[in-house]
Amino acid sequence: MELELRYVNKIKEAKIKLNGLTVIAGANSSGKSTVGRTLFTVIKAIANTKSLDNNMNKMLWRKHIDSFYSRLRGLKINNKNQIFDEIPNSTYYFTNVFENTVDKEKFIENLKKIIAEQKSITPRQKKLLEEDLNNLQIHIENRNTAASLKTELQFLIESEFLNSFGSSRPHVEKALVELKSEEQFEVKFSAKDSFVEDDLKCSAKDTFSFIDDATYVESPLYIHLSDVIISSQTWRETEGRHSLLDRPMVPSHIKDMIEKIVWAARYTDRKVSSSSMNMNDITGGQLTFDPTTNQLIYKEGDYTFKTINVASGIKTLSIIQLLEDAKIIGPNSILIWDEPENHLHPEWQIVFAEKLVELAKNGVPILITTHSPYFLQAIRTYSARDEMEDFVNFYTPVEGDDHLETIVDVSDDLTSVFATLAEPMNKIMDING
Repeated sequence: MELELRYVNKIKEAKIKLNGLTVIAGANSSGKSTVGRTLFTVIKAIANTKSLDNNMNKMLWRKHIDSFYSRLRGLKINNKNQIFDEIPNSTYYFTNVFENTVDKEKFIENLKKIIAEQKSITPRQKKLLEEDLNNLQIHIENRNTAASLKTELQFLIESEFLNSFGSSRPHVEKALVELKSEEQFEVKFSAKDSFVEDDLKCSAKDTFSFIDDATYVESPLYIHLSDVIISSQTWRETEGRHSLLDRPMVPSHIKDMIEKIVWAARYTDRKVSSSSMNMNDITGGQLTFDPTTNQLIYKEGDYTFKTINVASGIKTLSIIQLLEDAKIIGPNSILIWDEPENHLHPEWQIVFAEKLVELAKNGVPILITTHSPYFLQAIRTYSARDEMEDFVNFYTPVEGDDHLETIVDVSDDLTSVFATLAEPMNKIMDING
């Protein structure tokens, strides 16, 4: 995949490859997190659109299938049983067959042929049955995908950025976003004053088949408040309406992350992990769910601890293992993690970096941001060891005279990045010099 941004928040320009493990390294307030939140916004909007379209299509399918069978049953003909020899004899069976048929167009055309060949059916009845099948054919794929996607993008932009999606510079008219994939999928849109414009374009006959989901981890500390966050609402859920009397509102990526972690801890069988590098072996325990209190807990042997009493680093390693074991992250579900080193000792930064390289090697697309030289060097070392160098890309923000950031590719030379990250240490080492 490739993500291209222009004039999004502090970012003037960015063109970022997402073909394995992508690392954006740099100082605070340089636009790194903007990239991650924008990627989450676009992929989550696509996933939501796909889900909503599928649900709507199925509802419409069932409506027209019910109408079709109601007409069939009402036919006053002698050979009705013969028709049902060629057509599934119930709406339930028909719906199951239809939903699992790959070539639905051909399936419907065969039904039309069967009806057309029935000489005992009157022309009017044939026409009505044909119209039911035509209506079913229309809804094989949603015809308003772009409109649905625009709506989802708008909700998520409001949720993730509020009123700060586009650049605040007066000469900039629009923010531009484009996401392309290897499967010849592309979505491209612009936004003015945080509102998605009508020029949205998306190309994919099989609606958004290239990726299913995105998980954005901003901080492991949110699991302290998992019960509060679960009961909160997002901008999407309120459709933009909010008052002080409502439940608390949180950004979509926070509630999405917590819902996934709680679900995984509650329902995933974790007796056997497919991971060759198990974080639970390093931490000595694992996140799980206590059904008696309806809360996340940390279990270590025969002992259990409330998450608020568990070290942040342990929570970080436990979360990544839980997401992997539950298959919440995988080849069709990208992981976005904002500065994971914030809660890790340098030793565990190196462990976490090795884990990310392992996941990327196993096909998980990953985008991370960092300002840790330990973490950065560990990624570089393990990607070389595992022959992943061609699929690990490094970027850094560079500030221009207009105080906007251009995200540049530094995969071939990280010298300038290490120099920037090491500068604070050099200053304090020379404080008496």
